[in-house]
Amino acid sequence: MLVDVRDLVKHYAGERSWFGLGRAQAPVRAVDGVSFTIASGRTLGLVGESGSGKTTVGRTMLRLQEPTSGQVLFQDNDVFALDRARLRALRRRMQIVFQDPYSSLNPRMTVEETLREPLEIHGLNGAVSALLDEVGLDAAFAKRYPHELSGGQRQRVGIARALSVEPQFVVCDEPVSALDVSVQAQVLNLLADLQAKRRLTYLFIAHDLAVVRHIADDVAVMYLGKIVERAPAAAIYAHPRHPYTRALLSAVPEPNPHATKRRIVLAGDIPSPAHPPSGCPFHPRCPHPKKSERCRTEPPPLRPVTPGHLAACHYAEERCDRGRGGAARAGANAHEPRDPAGRGWAAICVEAESDAGRRSTHVRSHALAYAARHRAGPGRHGDLPAAQSHSCSAIAAARDVDVALARRHAAPRRGPQAAGR
Repeated sequence: MLVDVRDLVKHYAGERSWFGLGRAQAPVRAVDGVSFTIASGRTLGLVGESGSGKTTVGRTMLRLQEPTSGQVLFQDNDVFALDRARLRALRRRMQIVFQDPYSSLNPRMTVEETLREPLEIHGLNGAVSALLDEVGLDAAFAKRYPHELSGGQRQRVGIARALSVEPQFVVCDEPVSALDVSVQAQVLNLLADLQAKRRLTYLFIAHDLAVVRHIADDVAVMYLGKIVERAPAAAIYAHPRHPYTRALLSAVPEPNPHATKRRIVLAGDIPSPAHPPSGCPFHPRCPHPKKSERCRTEPPPLRPVTPGHLAACHYAEERCDRGRGGAARAGANAHEPRDPAGRGWAAICVEAESDAGRRSTHVRSHALAYAARHRAGPGRHGDLPAAQSHSCSAIAAARDVDVALARRHAAPRRGPQAAGR
């Protein structure tokens, strides 16, 4: 294994009232005992809601912030035990692509200066023009400042900066979340091409499971600082074992506008990591019909349910319908677990999307999936994709839907009298 994370913990000290003189509040448990491995040349997708601790895991692995406890082994070297000099040497092999392309670049440095700086720090010889060419940008971009670039172009510069020192492992911290759907497809294709060309290993952090599905080999789902499910990507999407994973997958739009799908809407918000609930951290929001007192008192371990598929749920072996086929299909399953009122899994799901909203998300998902499936090469003129006509048509359709929705929401609503006329 190239990367081995063992029981990683990162707690932040609680704030003090009275200008720092009062009693300290409870520490924030951002990451609370996370373990996983990543083999060379593979991609682990780390998904979950905002505030679940995904970014903290990536930053702590690279020691951009110090851990509370745990181990991170990179090629059998303990990253947390290295001194300053050895850590700097190791950073050449471990890099990160930050989430925000607008704040991750120095506004006072040109693209050439940004890419040349890591080369000088590590004493490497490399051509800036070759790095730009590798990420699909023309050499003329070397003299530009970040404010002269689009979001997609800035993110390509960030990727080129990470690749400049020839790393083996790259943490991709939501690299496409700030980009529009057409540029997302281009950046995903670029990352996949670079992985195949350079034999890179990725930790791909995201909250969009539709994006992770196109790039990850394995998927780990985080909730409140813990991994609640981990399995190969195909197994996660085909047979999710944890109720939280089922809820996340139900929110992924289908590219077929005629498909019937019901959302599993979770009650409430994610609890505070400073005051996590007892027992299973997900039990206050869990819609599982077999939720019991055991869930409130006994923390479920992350255990194998099937070979290679781990889940932290007391009832992970129960195959519950997550509502993809509606209540009729759920009722046809005689062995489906039911709550005390006799309702099945699909019956407690709530439809939370309007027809218009569902159609718009379907078209956007179709554009991203189609462009990624056809593996459009990175364009060299701004963010226009050098893609097949199929991908361009899908992307254009997604843009048309966005424009139509924006116009509909921007138009003033007519009153009842105007509507009557």
